[in-house]
Amino acid sequence: MKQTLTTTLFAVAVLLFSSCQKEISPTDVPVVIPPPVTNDSNRLTKYVEIDSVAGNPSDTVTVVSIEYDAQKRVTAVISYNSTDPADNLANYEKYFYHYNGSDTLPDRAIMQLRIESGADINVRADTSFYTYNSAGKLLKDSSNRNLTSSFGQTHSVTTRTFDYQSSFFTILKTDTDTDTVFGGPTIDSVFLTLANGNISAIQFANYILPGYTPGYGHNSTFTYDNNPNPFHKIKALASTIQLFEFDNGPLALLQKNNVTSIAQTSLAGETVSENIQYSYNSSGYPAVSYSTYNSDWGGFQEIRYYKSLYSYN
Repeated sequence: MKQTLTTTLFAVAVLLFSSCQKEISPTDVPVVIPPPVTNDSNRLTKYVEIDSVAGNPSDTVTVVSIEYDAQKRVTAVISYNSTDPADNLANYEKYFYHYNGSDTLPDRAIMQLRIESGADINVRADTSFYTYNSAGKLLKDSSNRNLTSSFGQTHSVTTRTFDYQSSFFTILKTDTDTDTVFGGPTIDSVFLTLANGNISAIQFANYILPGYTPGYGHNSTFTYDNNPNPFHKIKALASTIQLFEFDNGPLALLQKNNVTSIAQTSLAGETVSENIQYSYNSSGYPAVSYSTYNSDWGGFQEIRYYKSLYSYN
């Protein structure tokens, strides 16, 4: 299944309230008109995605709920997914965002993850701390990572620092766990191309330090519609998710418009593409989308079909 803050289908329950009162003559009390109740009808609250693999009778269903506080800041993004509706709570990702006072960007996030595959169960509990520049761009995140699996328990600390230029930025990453395995910290080199305020192309390369040994990389291109993207309004996501890869989502999904096509080629020649079509609500936001995903990883080809539902409040 494709990952997405990706990655990344919704159903909404609406509560209806009614009341009754004794009839009162207009002369008994002055008429008081209550202030109108307002809400943000374009605030995304749930996203439901059905992932169908060609030739596979079992679909994967992902349900993502998004919660907000009174200041309309996102406080939680909770995702459940399963191929079995009776077991739809088995695998989950939960992100809880915390803020310093009235800040609009989170200063930390707590992530809980559980993945069950047969007899193997992986459970993670991570805490990430964020630092931004004056423009609200992420300068540093530091994460305490705790993993429990069938192999035991591990703890590591991952730190990423960002250096921005006009259309280019780098990410220096250190990890107390993987640095000893893969030879040292890594640096990501990211070149961006913009069109109509959206990222239209990314050139990405990863190197292992200190010798700048090539790790992996990809080139990606994107096209968009002209309608507003509900994910773009969620500042906590847009500020802390910096990269797009099909397996490490979803920068393209956070642009101001909705992505309609994605094409990615790895430096090893592997290719992935996706085409998305939308129907919109009366405000121009997506209500339903359909996409076709094609991949060729070293001769292994796969086709997936996605239907996504968007709910607002």
